[in-house]
Amino acid sequence: MQIDALKAQVTAIIVRDAEGYFDDTSEKEAMQITVRIACEFLVFLGQSNDVPELSKAEYMAETIPRPNS
Repeated sequence: MQIDALKAQVTAIIVRDAEGYFDDTSEKEAMQITVRIACEFLVFLGQSNDVPELSKAEYMAETIPRPNS
């Protein structure tokens, strides 16, 4: 599954089940960032042949761009 399709599917499920919680723009943006990070890390894990070493997983997590806070 492509990452954009995965993000869209996960986001749709969360918004549907959140009963209006993500109507607030800032909450919806935070949720979308969280979903993007989780999906990118899932792709990384899927590309690993085995359980990645902790150092590789930490490196990958650090390479995921985060918005400026």
